[in-house]
Amino acid sequence: ATSDLNVLQDPVEISRRANEMFAQQDYASAAQLYAKLLEFDPENASTYNNLGLTLHYIGRSDEALKMLEEGSVIDPFDQRLLLTLGFVSTQLGDTEKARSALKSAVALGADTQVGQSATKMLDELP
Repeated sequence: ATSDLNVLQDPVEISRRANEMFAQQDYASAAQLYAKLLEFDPENASTYNNLGLTLHYIGRSDEALKMLEEGSVIDPFDQRLLLTLGFVSTQLGDTEKARSALKSAVALGADTQVGQSATKMLDELP
């Protein structure tokens, strides 16, 4: 099935398939598709978020962090990306980076679902 993914050229279809693979926990295929999506739209912070989280799930956390940091430079107001950056940083033991990202996420809206998740993660930090 992976070879089929290489022939996809429509960004909408690539996005749909990537999200489908992610939902099925086929993170390797999802990562491949999210990376391809970035070629079409290198300014899409949401794709950086998805690729970052997916890379983290397949054990490529250093690359994940790099993607999330790049995404946060492109869009410093993407609340979900900041939440993911906080989550991955926490997993990697970088409490300071996690705290900074999560505080930024909360500042963008503590009452949203993402803001509430960020608050919960902040409370659980050492």
